[in-house]
Amino acid sequence: MKTFWIRTATALLFAALMVVGIFWNQYSFFLLMSVILMGSLYEYFIIIHSEEKDKRSTRLVLFIFWFFYAASFFLPQIPVAVLIGVLAFKLLARPLFFKSEQPFSKTQHDLLPVLWISLPIMLTNQIFFEKGPYFLFAIFSLIWIYDSGCYIVGSLVGKNKLMEHVSPKKTIEGAQGGIVITFIIAYFFNRIPQLAELSSLEWLLIALVVVICATIGDLVESAFKRSYQVKDSGSIMPGHGGFLDRFDAYFFTVPFVMLALWLFDFVRRSDFF
Repeated sequence: MKTFWIRTATALLFAALMVVGIFWNQYSFFLLMSVILMGSLYEYFIIIHSEEKDKRSTRLVLFIFWFFYAASFFLPQIPVAVLIGVLAFKLLARPLFFKSEQPFSKTQHDLLPVLWISLPIMLTNQIFFEKGPYFLFAIFSLIWIYDSGCYIVGSLVGKNKLMEHVSPKKTIEGAQGGIVITFIIAYFFNRIPQLAELSSLEWLLIALVVVICATIGDLVESAFKRSYQVKDSGSIMPGHGGFLDRFDAYFFTVPFVMLALWLFDFVRRSDFF
């Protein structure tokens, strides 16, 4: 019970900070996303880098990632794909200037967060500027609703493990309860004026994307931590862990939400329907 109240208090504080960051103005949003980006990347590199010299080089890599994020924010006319491509090239070329028997071993670790963390954050900019803060917060809300539903239902009636060798606490019953709750709430998102651009059916499809991708994203991060024998990615959020623990589902979900939005737009413009 104590753990539940700690998780609840942390979740409420976290949600309040997210609301302020997303809705206050574009600069508070930039600050919020910068903190999430740098916090998540820092935890990632601290987990994979065990040697002190590697930890020192982390600061340079973090700055490179933040520089490209800032470019995507203040120069939104530059396609995200271009920035991601340049960033990947920069990291790939780095071994040419360092002597090592395995020059690409560390570069592979540096490239993973390009797709896992940096790309979703840059796509978040696109959602914010094209769809608005209400739509972005709705995506976050669906992920939180699903996660909370899974936790509450799983705690009450969970018996059968979803994928015990990766995440022993997640249950099939919890996932089923989270899916039902998320679908019910998503269906009524269309009633909110700022979210009426999508129909109830489209919001249900977005919810489907969320529950699938959030589950996979959470399991992927659990497998990543298990491979490095780490329980939590960090301790900044009592009861929730670190940045990666809190945003693992979101990072995996955002690209597929963008794909769904593109498909919705394609269907509206096509002559097939």
